[in-house]
Amino acid sequence: MAAIVLLVVSAAAAHATEGVVVADTYVNSAHPTTNYGTLSNLYVNGTGTTLIQLDLSSLPAGTTAGQIGAASLKLYVNRINASGLINILPATSSWGEYTATYATLPSLGSTVASFTPAVAQQFIVVDVTAQVKSWLNGAANDGIALTTSSADVVFDSKENDETGHAPYLDITLISQGAQGPQGPSGSAATVSVGTTATGAPGSNASVTNAGTGSAAVFNFTIPAGSTGEQGPQGPAGSGGGAWISGTVYAAGSVVSDHGNLFVATSGNTASSSNEPGSSGAASSWAGMSPGSSFAWTETFINSQDTNPNYLAPTGFQSLSTVYSEDPGDGVVYSPASCTVRSLTVHQVYEAASGGSGAEGTTITLRHNGNNTSVSCSINGLSSGTGSCTSTNSVFVAAGDKLEYEVTQNNGNPFVMTTPLLVCN
Repeated sequence: MAAIVLLVVSAAAAHATEGVVVADTYVNSAHPTTNYGTLSNLYVNGTGTTLIQLDLSSLPAGTTAGQIGAASLKLYVNRINASGLINILPATSSWGEYTATYATLPSLGSTVASFTPAVAQQFIVVDVTAQVKSWLNGAANDGIALTTSSADVVFDSKENDETGHAPYLDITLISQGAQGPQGPSGSAATVSVGTTATGAPGSNASVTNAGTGSAAVFNFTIPAGSTGEQGPQGPAGSGGGAWISGTVYAAGSVVSDHGNLFVATSGNTASSSNEPGSSGAASSWAGMSPGSSFAWTETFINSQDTNPNYLAPTGFQSLSTVYSEDPGDGVVYSPASCTVRSLTVHQVYEAASGGSGAEGTTITLRHNGNNTSVSCSINGLSSGTGSCTSTNSVFVAAGDKLEYEVTQNNGNPFVMTTPLLVCN
């Protein structure tokens, strides 16, 4: 649980104690009946509102608002997708961490503080002294809400077990009365090293205490070093070998021809007329520049779900087990800067379950949390196969967040879908 740390500013006039952050979650207007209380992140954006419940019951008995010198809310900024002003408002009705949804969003008061995150991967400090004093003066403590009309920021929640950077509150007490008598001496504390693990390159080093306050056992996670400079290009492997006439190439296959790389945009038999570099093969192959181009292809089957779903454009995933209706849960990050040139979708009508009818599917590429013009729809598929292609383009910088938004208008049929995204 995240602690409320009460700072000692004067040995004679101040006192320190601890409290806890007892609940934190966020609600999403795009999914008004979904609860996100167990997630490790707190989202604040155009559709997401964060709720935080602070427990002040561990303050010394009789603490008054006049004894609060300062109160600062500290939040760990995990990621900034779009910077902008974030407002803090008091919640004025009760809510539950594992029951709150956008449909049951508590009533909110007026803004008590505002801030604009500018740097990720560090804490940001916000003065909330007036709100803490208001609670001590008798206002109901139903926590606070974080809202925005322009930002898109992700904070760590108290459930985040990767960094341990839970939100907390620093409170400075003043005029707490005379110092009490000295207590008995405690036993000597012990410190030992537990485990040492290697984290992902670029991640933060972390230390966790697996023991107690008086018998600490520290477990360390140290990030691996950054990737070295790229070496010279090696010979083509099995995934990028020379094109061979007469060979059947599946969609997504990569071959070399006349010194260039090509990716198959659809299944084809590579007869002499379909050689990648020839003009007659333009609809079957897409050119790739070595070192800066890539393609994603995958296959998935819907599971009678007509709500929007979000899928990372890489590997094999099944809607019934991996899909999430929370944007950002199925993302990848672009390995290089390039321009998305095409999205091609192939679909096979498999069977009907619990009914029948035609299926309509739309797949849209999302870039840094926003839908793009790269979108393709297959409508009215009731048997056999169907396909569609979008040749709209969008520039993608290395490290940008990518995901598919998949929507379907029926849900009874089982339809196998294979999208292919080419970026060069």
